[in-house]
Amino acid sequence: MSTREEPPEGWTKTTVGAVGRVQLGRQRSPKNHSGPHMRPYLRVANVFEDRINLDDVMEMNFTPAEYEVFKLEPGDLLLNEGQSLELVGRPAMYRGELPGACFTNSLVRFQAGPLLHPKFALYVFLGYLHTGRFQRIATNTVNIAHLGAGRFADVEFWLPPRSEQERIVAKVDELFSDLDAGIASLKRAKANLKRYRASVLKAAVEGRLTSNRSITCKFFGELIDELGQGWSPKCDLNRPPTADEWAVIKTTAVQPLAYRDDEAKPLPASFEPRHRLEIKAGDFLMTRKGPRQRAGVTCFVRFTRPRLMVCDTVYRFRCNPDIVNALYLEIALNSPAVMQALDRQKCGICDSGVSLTHDKLHAIPIPLPPLEEQTDIVRLVDERFSQIDAAEKTIDAELIRSKKLRQGILKQAFEGTLVPQNPTNEQAGTALT
Repeated sequence: MSTREEPPEGWTKTTVGAVGRVQLGRQRSPKNHSGPHMRPYLRVANVFEDRINLDDVMEMNFTPAEYEVFKLEPGDLLLNEGQSLELVGRPAMYRGELPGACFTNSLVRFQAGPLLHPKFALYVFLGYLHTGRFQRIATNTVNIAHLGAGRFADVEFWLPPRSEQERIVAKVDELFSDLDAGIASLKRAKANLKRYRASVLKAAVEGRLTSNRSITCKFFGELIDELGQGWSPKCDLNRPPTADEWAVIKTTAVQPLAYRDDEAKPLPASFEPRHRLEIKAGDFLMTRKGPRQRAGVTCFVRFTRPRLMVCDTVYRFRCNPDIVNALYLEIALNSPAVMQALDRQKCGICDSGVSLTHDKLHAIPIPLPPLEEQTDIVRLVDERFSQIDAAEKTIDAELIRSKKLRQGILKQAFEGTLVPQNPTNEQAGTALT
């Protein structure tokens, strides 16, 4: 992970396997799905970046002898052995979160030897993850990259004296703590902006953005024309469509107040396109079924690439311009009050699959000020959303900067420049040999 060719003075160039024990976990087998010695185990789904997630823990049978081989001890480092290429080798420290747990062969365990501080090793491996060291040694099978216990054990490792490791760990902990506090603050600010966006929409349909509050209600069915749904032929999901071929949008093309024409799947050559379903600028799109939080999401199509058809899980309609400004209607349909009204009209027995029928949708009341005031509301919402967008971009840039700072801290740490070196320290290689 370092740009230096040789370690700092007093450090020793060695390998992962020389400074600790590398071990693959127990292979899963149907015969072990039940038995007299069922124990929880961790797998790749539980190991995140320096975090063990216990939301989905499974069990299998480990005999007492097997348990002694595969039981986890506090301070063990677990790395993703089989994972997507960008995440292969993702490490976390097991701190005893699940007493009695074992681990499977989707993970590699590393146990630091007596010359190595376990948390120093964790920070080294985090550095290897982010600089692509693990990616470079991984092998690929289908869509899974494998770290390999042997390849991992042979990876170069620069070992400082133990006392210097402790100083490095203390400094990294301090700097990471400051970074984490800053990141938490940025995320809170971003959540507040999301709430502010919702409050702007709420104020817009309540007339509180303008001085004139002469708002009446009309039913959704009175404001629109040509409500219909699309077509969902079996399409090729393995590639995106080219710009000049016919395609069908995915439901994910419809986002709150945003249309994404890149979310589409190509129409197979064996199908004739249905020209009447082609999406045009000026159309409204609303998801008509799906998970509860996704059904009823609406966007207005300001522009779109040609030859895109609406899918079967999405309604398409146009508004009556003599009654309602299209951009105001988009605001209203995404406002908290109307979204709550839509939610009450959804049909279905569970949150994972609900729908909005024509008759239920037509009966939704829409707050409607005069056309002139609708135009003012659209302008005022745009102004406030522009401010929110600018603030969100600033926050996102700071979050990216924080990630780079974290990587920079690790780089300094393992080039020997993060903390002062002590020339009186025993050279690490002396004890190693």
